[in-house]
Amino acid sequence: MSTSAEKKAKRVRYQHELMALGDLDDNLHYGSFASQWWSLSSKGPIPLRLNMWTRSLINSKTESGQMIDLYITKHHESMLPAYRALCRGIETSAQVAEVTEFSSTKAVNDCLKQYSYLNDIQLSGSKLPGPEFIGLGVENIEFQLQNNVEIKPVVISVDALNIFVTSLPLRLFASSFFGKSHQGKAFYVQKIQRDTYRLEIYSECGYLINSFAGHNATEVWSQASANPFFPTYNADDLFGFNNKTVCQMRNSLTCNRSSWENENIMQSMYIRYLSHSFGKDLFLRLKKELIQCESVIVNYDELLENAEVEWQQLSQQQKSALKQFLVAIGCTEIDDDDDDNIVYWGISGNSKKDIATFTTLKTHFYQSVQSDCNYETDISDKFWKCFKTSIEQNKRGYEGKTRILSIIANSFTYSELTSNLNVSFEAIYFISLSY
Repeated sequence: MSTSAEKKAKRVRYQHELMALGDLDDNLHYGSFASQWWSLSSKGPIPLRLNMWTRSLINSKTESGQMIDLYITKHHESMLPAYRALCRGIETSAQVAEVTEFSSTKAVNDCLKQYSYLNDIQLSGSKLPGPEFIGLGVENIEFQLQNNVEIKPVVISVDALNIFVTSLPLRLFASSFFGKSHQGKAFYVQKIQRDTYRLEIYSECGYLINSFAGHNATEVWSQASANPFFPTYNADDLFGFNNKTVCQMRNSLTCNRSSWENENIMQSMYIRYLSHSFGKDLFLRLKKELIQCESVIVNYDELLENAEVEWQQLSQQQKSALKQFLVAIGCTEIDDDDDDNIVYWGISGNSKKDIATFTTLKTHFYQSVQSDCNYETDISDKFWKCFKTSIEQNKRGYEGKTRILSIIANSFTYSELTSNLNVSFEAIYFISLSY
């Protein structure tokens, strides 16, 4: 919600118009601070779109009436919405006031106060309802904001907490809520990534305070310092992944490998995860590569290259969409700890087996490489030992030893020859001139 403290007005008190619809952003509306980019209504979650713009009239029946333009933006380094309010006269050339705040209510009221000060006008009246000024409670604006929203967060109520579940696949699960702790207001972000549970706690301004990891929800919450949520509430309930509605939505938003050749199911996966970032042709090429792949472990770069996808040319949103799509259809991302530049995906449909297979193959590969290295070292030692023995035991004196050295003199460095054969630099130099 815009903030937990802001409440929508029971009735619309002013005249409002949506001037620009704005955009949905995956990293904002489905990210760590999603609870601040959605507002709750009787019709379901309403997105507060990035760069949306509303215009509201105040005292419009008077000659000195004002209008307030309210924009939803964000600061460059912040993931939280910022509200930029501009107040100007409707029919006068009065000075324009501008204020940006993290609260819509504070933005519009401080802006009107600044307008009054700049233009030496005494304005009376009750406090302006910020949520109404961004269109919440205004039926036609709410309808436009909800239009063409394919995936909405699932909102779980645990007493007074509203927990937003914004990513449903179990191996890429994310939920978050905004609440008060003993240290003040904070954002609590919960994630499940490849069987690892994480809890991240952020300040009210969006700065990371602490992070915890574990094998289950209880283990993660047990590491957090004293807070009003755990153990008052069950850790699984706070994460929300076992919630009935979440499970139903997860089943409708995911599939497994046995469904890859089902056109209706895969079409629904395409619409939900890829259609807003890629055309149908790319989806069909990628699906074909996955179905025809004989190995259960695939190199991500090779998979994309075969599907004619240029990774370096993709936006962050497109990269995120591809990852969500693969997880949703039952694939497992496998990181190579020894090489951050190489990513593999398991496509068998069984994440534990894919990870075990990759680990086994990787172990066998390194053992094989080590064996080859040891073999090459043994051969190298035998080679130098053989040459050194031949030189030392040669019975034809200096000329015979010189001829032996001349065979390899031009194939190795001075350092290699002197250190391995125990001969002088001058001897090697003479040979290189004579032969």
